[in-house]
Amino acid sequence: MLFESAVVHDLAVFDAVVTIPDGRWGAVEVKLGGGQIAAGVQSVNRVVEQIDTDALGEPAFRLVVTGTGPTLVADDGTVITSLRNLAP
Repeated sequence: MLFESAVVHDLAVFDAVVTIPDGRWGAVEVKLGGGQIAAGVQSVNRVVEQIDTDALGEPAFRLVVTGTGPTLVADDGTVITSLRNLAP
């Protein structure tokens, strides 16, 4: 919970739905451990289902951020990566 809170805090400038200056957007889910990847993918997809994609378009990306682990792409295109890989 502390990790998720810290990442959401850092994303708060953008919220958990990130908007890109050109109008595109992406959905972000935060999970502490690699064992929660499947739950993270399901969760980010539930968030997208609640958004009016007819009005806003489909997300440019779906992202699950974990505390550790490799970068993967789920079957549905959701990217899973660790927080350290988001560093500039």
